[in-house]
Amino acid sequence: MKSNVNSLQDGPTFVFAVLLIVVSFALQSTYRTTPIVRVVSSLVRVGQHDLPRGSTQAEVWAARGECASFQIVIRGPSRNLSTVNITFEDLIGSNRTLLPKSSLDVYREQYVYVSRGSEVRGGNNRPQGPGWYPDGLIPFVDPDTHRPVARATLKAAPFDLPAETNQPLWVDVCIPRDVAPGPYHGTLTVTSNQGKVPLPILVHVWHFELPLKPTLQTAFIIYNDTISKPPIYYAGQGANQEMLLRHRIMPVPVNHEQEREFIDKLGLDIAQAGFHEYATGGNCNQPPAPSVGELQAERAAHQPDIQVYLQIADEVSDCTKIFPALRDWARNARSAGMRTLLTAIPSKALLDDGSGTGRSVADIWALLPKHFVSNPSDVATAIRKGDQVWSYTALVQDDFSPKWAIDFDPINYRILGGFLNQSLGLRGLLYWAVNSWVLKAPRDPWNQVQNLGPDGSYPPGEGMLVYPGEKVGLSGFAPSMRLKWIRDSVQDFEYVEILRRLGREDQALQVARTVASDWKNWTHDPDVLETARLKLGQEIDRISAPSATREEAPLRREP
Repeated sequence: MKSNVNSLQDGPTFVFAVLLIVVSFALQSTYRTTPIVRVVSSLVRVGQHDLPRGSTQAEVWAARGECASFQIVIRGPSRNLSTVNITFEDLIGSNRTLLPKSSLDVYREQYVYVSRGSEVRGGNNRPQGPGWYPDGLIPFVDPDTHRPVARATLKAAPFDLPAETNQPLWVDVCIPRDVAPGPYHGTLTVTSNQGKVPLPILVHVWHFELPLKPTLQTAFIIYNDTISKPPIYYAGQGANQEMLLRHRIMPVPVNHEQEREFIDKLGLDIAQAGFHEYATGGNCNQPPAPSVGELQAERAAHQPDIQVYLQIADEVSDCTKIFPALRDWARNARSAGMRTLLTAIPSKALLDDGSGTGRSVADIWALLPKHFVSNPSDVATAIRKGDQVWSYTALVQDDFSPKWAIDFDPINYRILGGFLNQSLGLRGLLYWAVNSWVLKAPRDPWNQVQNLGPDGSYPPGEGMLVYPGEKVGLSGFAPSMRLKWIRDSVQDFEYVEILRRLGREDQALQVARTVASDWKNWTHDPDVLETARLKLGQEIDRISAPSATREEAPLRREP
């Protein structure tokens, strides 16, 4: 006769009991009561439901006068997470020196929906297509005053988080110019009604400083909300201009009454004289040149120690009949003490302004990537003459160059202005608009990032690097993640430039070319770029620092 135990083992009741135990253990192993909190690189986009991968501490290397960034990804537990916030205090350095908590700016990343992806042209730089992308940045406090934002309808915190869903936070660490070099330790704490998660942060301040005035020259246009032809630029929007300058970008236009302050405090280095109607792509009608007297009056309205340029036409390489008129514009501008900017190929017919000086029609040539590739000898000739050559991008016009649409990988924004420009000998960066959402209704990019072109057919986020600040409690623009990546590219350019000026030009350019050697050969791996930046910083620090206080930076970040 079998025992009861043996009978149970042989029957279905035993099998059912074992299954219950297995299911119970499985549920216990997958059910989480606390959130996952991870630190990830600034050069990745984290989807709403991606499994976070990264570190449990943040480590940053930066120069004085530089802003470095990372992201904190909070993933909800197996139940909803409520009243999420973040707190932090001053960071403590050696000898009890402080990196004040005001050096840290935290933003909640807002997901925007791309309903129509960018055109796929082939090649190895392809858009990711429709979907949700983190992009808009909602500040926890006003980045300028470091006071709580007021009257915000779209708030950074506290926020609730659904189960198994991600919320990334963007953290800027901006190093004051008077902070002592060395390591600084602190803690960021993610709080919620379900508890606290501390994140150690270690900031290494290099023994060198980025200049107040960026070496890379830039011109990014701010449009008015009045739709007109030609478009009217924002006037009186000093907060918006200041916001771009804090991201190391030169705004177009600049309020004359604030120009002195912007030069001395924010590094303003170049300004547009004023807008004049001129020929543009598809319209080859060039008006007569403004008189020397008119241009002299415009120049006199600017500070004497700032570069002032006059844009004389836009994308007119095929408008050969207006080339004589362009020479007139160039001569009058030079007589008024201005430089000239022209978005066109520096063809032979434009390399002499007819003044007898041998100067080109343009002091600054701005070209699309496809024109660099199609006309390399013209570009080389202009550079040899001493003309400045800038890069710019618009739409999706080739299958190889970095693109500035939301659905392209973040490295597209970071690589163009910095390592690629340095490798190619280019000295500036142009962009046609930061707030193109004002040109066509609905003017609400927080909810609609595709409102330009026929039927919204422009690439998502085209001409849009900022968001209206009113919703998030700011008097000026709110930044996007894409603007932060462009700022970082300007800083990358500076790292290469500093090492060049220290007598290490070959080494600096060799490092830059490991990231981007030409328009068709540039890395898509964020780690390669970050490694190059650390390598440059480590060498500059080695030259600049007393050996007893020098820190060795790792050449790769923690995964």
